Amino acid sequence: MATKRLKYTKSDGTKVYQLIVKLKHVKTESGNPITKSTMLEVPKKIRPNQLQDYLSGKAIEYEKTIKHIYQGYDVASELTPTSTFGEVAEKWLEELELDDKSPLHQETSRNHIQKECKPLLNESIDDITPKTLQAFFDTLDRRTFITTKIVGRPEQFREAMKNARETFTSLRKLFPESTICKLLRGNKGISIESAERMAQILKVKVDDICQVTRIENKYAPKTNHLVKGTVRMVMAFATRKCLIPYNYAKAEYIKYPPVSQKPPKCMTKDKLVTACKSARKYPNKRAGIFVELCLLTGMRKGEVRGLKWDAINLDSGEIMVVSNVVDAEIDGVRQKIDKDPKTPRSRRIIEMPQNLVEQLREYREYYFNQKSLVGGNWTCHKNYIFANWETGEPVASRTMKSWADNVTIDAGIGQWNIHSFRHTNISVKLLEDTPLSEVSAVAGHGNPSVTYKMYSHDINKANRVGPGKLDDLLNDGDDGNDGSGGKIIQFRVIDGSR
Repeated sequence: MATKRLKYTKSDGTKVYQLIVKLKHVKTESGNPITKSTMLEVPKKIRPNQLQDYLSGKAIEYEKTIKHIYQGYDVASELTPTSTFGEVAEKWLEELELDDKSPLHQETSRNHIQKECKPLLNESIDDITPKTLQAFFDTLDRRTFITTKIVGRPEQFREAMKNARETFTSLRKLFPESTICKLLRGNKGISIESAERMAQILKVKVDDICQVTRIENKYAPKTNHLVKGTVRMVMAFATRKCLIPYNYAKAEYIKYPPVSQKPPKCMTKDKLVTACKSARKYPNKRAGIFVELCLLTGMRKGEVRGLKWDAINLDSGEIMVVSNVVDAEIDGVRQKIDKDPKTPRSRRIIEMPQNLVEQLREYREYYFNQKSLVGGNWTCHKNYIFANWETGEPVASRTMKSWADNVTIDAGIGQWNIHSFRHTNISVKLLEDTPLSEVSAVAGHGNPSVTYKMYSHDINKANRVGPGKLDDLLNDGDDGNDGSGGKIIQFRVIDGSR
């Protein structure tokens, strides 16, 4: 049983005892058994003849708690309950690597731990309490960052050029032409580094040639939520290794603010038709087929980027989604990672509209003609359908963005990002009364409830037939029918979508 020792007596007569538990099977780095202790304040209502029984009961309870923490603990393990959060996190990252988890997931988790979790790194894992974690999470929610918006001042910039005896031609040797043009035209999008360097060359202050606005922003709740999720996974790992009794990062111990989700940005059906027609006539064949493929299949950007010709069956009109290409910084180097789709349900087969099949037949012929001309120098021969003509690797993410921007602007419907194509595809299907289970399966969502939660705004009044059915029932009763022979209207739920 735990040792009991009177530590001190308060001025009001309250006695404080120390309870000590020594664990012989768990040792520190020096080889000594680990000793755990706690302070116990004896309530005044405990009489002297009840004191020993009270202390014995509390000592047994404390000893059981400590032994539960170390139950099944491997003495040969490098981790102990006194290991720091940073040491436990490092072992968790090693386990991720052994489990062959996504390199992107590994790198993101490592960045969260090393950059965002610094206050926790040196804390002993068994000393981390719900109060400690709540304070850390509250600090995360309060943190801010500064964004700088720089706009050129044309008149002042020209005057500074004149005084420094610099010309457009001389500055072009030092700066990209786009940077100089933005300063001359008063456009935005100038980096702070370029502005500072230009001011140094012209021997003026940045504010003399640019209008600089600094804005303090709070981090998005979703960004903070990802960091908290990493902490929660490290604490769960410590629980599995019997280093701590409970995962105090769970919602039952910690207050998590709700993460609000904006309704997805979607095109109307008319704009979808306009975009597809414009994409077919667009001069850049690859840009046009890319936009049409995204709009008519609802695939994620990474899935389209990782799509290969051997995953497309033009005879059956089907696409097999088995790959997902993303950009990730691994060991300080930006790389393209070809990994599995987002969720197990994301590995799916998508049936294409016949219009898209015909467009892909023409594009396939164009693709392999181009490859015969430039493919000799390729270092990657996986036949990505949107390949970099110089290397054969998937095209850069910024290239796909420019395709989406240019095609939609050329169509006269404004600028739309790539993910909005996916939202549009799903939204239009729901508005056309496609069953929710089918829409969810084709979209590759982990569960139909995800689809319903994100796109419930599309199940609007125009698609709700219930009130009309009730009107029909009441009108039947008004036509001399007492109700006994009227129609029985049966309502049924189809896949939870209605």
